[in-house]
Amino acid sequence: MRSRLRIAAAGAVVLASACASSTPTAPAAPTLRIGVDLPISGGEARAAVPALNGIRFFVQTHPTLDGYNVALVTADDASRGMPKPSLGAANVRSFLADPSVVAMIGPFDAGVARKEIPVANAAGLAMISPATSNPCLTRNLFMPAPLNPAHIEIDCKAAGLPSAADLRPAHINNFFRLTTTDELQGAAAADYLVKDLHLLRAAAISDHEAYGQGLADAFMSRLTALGGTVTGRLDLDPARPDAASYLQSMKDAGAQAIYYGGGTPGGGCHVRAQMKASFPANEATPFLGGDGIAQDPACVGAAGDNSAGIYGTVPIVDASTLASAAHTIHEFKGAFG
Repeated sequence: MRSRLRIAAAGAVVLASACASSTPTAPAAPTLRIGVDLPISGGEARAAVPALNGIRFFVQTHPTLDGYNVALVTADDASRGMPKPSLGAANVRSFLADPSVVAMIGPFDAGVARKEIPVANAAGLAMISPATSNPCLTRNLFMPAPLNPAHIEIDCKAAGLPSAADLRPAHINNFFRLTTTDELQGAAAADYLVKDLHLLRAAAISDHEAYGQGLADAFMSRLTALGGTVTGRLDLDPARPDAASYLQSMKDAGAQAIYYGGGTPGGGCHVRAQMKASFPANEATPFLGGDGIAQDPACVGAAGDNSAGIYGTVPIVDASTLASAAHTIHEFKGAFG
């Protein structure tokens, strides 16, 4: 197994040959390369390109590290507008083919991560993801009992996902991330509904995927723990995202808000548009969800004239709220707009 934890070896200094001048020529600084694998084209580019620019900004402002030049090797893991796991794995193999690549940043998508982690793990290549939030990438437990409405643990296998142990053939950990895990998004949305919006009755919808189902389960469990009431649950078929009859029944049951676990492609934001036929429009009936819909122009477009009153969680610290980040944010905007 080639270890990528051997920076010193990768950075062996080659002395330049003596030139005609009597003044010796300083040796060229060795270069360390960092791979970057993100969906920089397609539907996720709106989030991935700013992340890439943030990486570029850091390298521009920190061009050397302990005497080494730092350079980026960038790869796109999107194909036909969507992240493609097999392409991500191929990108990792291309990083491994370059002995000067000592680590990688990425990916954005959990499905891509599940293909990339075993490849990188077997070679000892460190990975840091700025965005993936599926719990099974870093642990063997999908849903802890306190955040499951049934009050039992759900392991990754039961959720239909490989566990963290399954993804690490070398039995070492090489994968790190900046985000928290998905189930905490659902719980945070319930906290916001009760403590900030002062509402206690909500219906839940999920998109028939493990990501969305986990968010909805955690929302329901946390809302109940806070003294609220879940008026109903619908697992939506993305191929036929028609929830009109369900929405009317939830209005009749006294729901004050709708929580949607899933992404924009799963049809949830079309549900927001459908809500107008049964519920008071816009802010009068909040529509909450996770990072699959947060700040997504496609979600706003799908919601039509009922787009106001959409709230989305993102599983990472908002840097704009940190006084210590103000200077860096100002400089970044000056460089990248």
